[in-house]
Amino acid sequence: MPNGHADTIHRGLEAFNARDFDAAISLLAEDVVWASFLSRTQGEYLHGREEVRTAWESQVDVLDLRAEALEYIPVGDDKVVVPMRMIGQGRGSEMTIAASIVWLWTLGEDGLGTSVEVFDERAAALEAAGGSQDRVRSPA
Repeated sequence: MPNGHADTIHRGLEAFNARDFDAAISLLAEDVVWASFLSRTQGEYLHGREEVRTAWESQVDVLDLRAEALEYIPVGDDKVVVPMRMIGQGRGSEMTIAASIVWLWTLGEDGLGTSVEVFDERAAALEAAGGSQDRVRSPA
């Protein structure tokens, strides 16, 4: 991958899905800003590793959530657009939910995630990243 950040994101997703939050959090900057993932109301962000970890822990207490990347699209040197499928099963109800979202990751020079934004559409995430559908190719 041209900007090399997809592996970091992939390892983070694997760690999250295995509930190894220490490993997942270690791939984020201390001052990461993460858009709330279950409630995508505009303006709702988590600030810092501890807020993100607390949110993850509270979510998986209620919902057995799994995050699956559909592809990793590098944009420039520091951004990756990641169309996602989120699948969860209620711990008490056993009701299954599924949602498609698109993450826009920004990573620092140290390779750690500095921000994660959430979009409903791939095109909107690409536009926010400064890329375009025409310029960006997904990995083979």
